[in-house]
Amino acid sequence: MNPTRQTFIALCFLVIAAILQGRVAHAMSVNGATPDFLLVVLGCSALLVGGYWGVILGFAAGYLTAALCADPFVPFGTMLVSRTIAGAFAASLQRSVIRDSVWVPALVVAATTALSDIIYAAMAPHSWLQNPRQWLRLQGGQMIINTLLSYPFYLLLRKLGLGIPKEDPFGISS
Repeated sequence: MNPTRQTFIALCFLVIAAILQGRVAHAMSVNGATPDFLLVVLGCSALLVGGYWGVILGFAAGYLTAALCADPFVPFGTMLVSRTIAGAFAASLQRSVIRDSVWVPALVVAATTALSDIIYAAMAPHSWLQNPRQWLRLQGGQMIINTLLSYPFYLLLRKLGLGIPKEDPFGISS
């Protein structure tokens, strides 16, 4: 499957994740920490697609996250930048890790979530300066929930053909 088709499938999953974020995420909250389906799908799909397509997926995830945010005081550009950099980070790991390892999806999603939260906190310090202890507790809970949700999303994306290179009909090319 070519990278354009894989990216289209990943973008469709981002839209589905945005719908889940708006409808289901609050029901899955644990002590106030809610999952971020867009970050989970972004980490898994950018790892599988790789390259500059991961940056495009990160930009789309940032745009959808900012569009879903009900608070008018959340900086729109901060969401875009943090998710775009997180998508680029996950996409850069495509050739560095063994993608079919059991540990890789969870570690990539945890690192993507942490990186996105750190960049957002650096660009919008008002989000955590009032109560840093509560902010750390909520972000840590979100990272744990996202890590646990990474396996089902990763397996579903692999079943749909993401990350599987295009077959060479003449055998292995050198």
